[in-house]
Amino acid sequence: DTSDYISQSHLVADWVDPIGVPVLDLYPAMRDYEASAYVKPLYANQDLHPSSYGRQFVAEHIAKKLADFHPWTSMRKP
Repeated sequence: DTSDYISQSHLVADWVDPIGVPVLDLYPAMRDYEASAYVKPLYANQDLHPSSYGRQFVAEHIAKKLADFHPWTSMRKP
């Protein structure tokens, strides 16, 4: 049942936003993907672990979010 998550999904971001902790909420992206005419399943057939495509989907979203932070610009130089 995702109704609890949907009604509470903003809470984590609300809690950590004041201290500047970034949050990546993949629920909207996954919901949109699963509502579209997708071809590849995000989850394995035998359980709820991500499929190989699901892992790729998550990794691509994480990589994009990390790139948005430009972490290489904040690295200290000796």
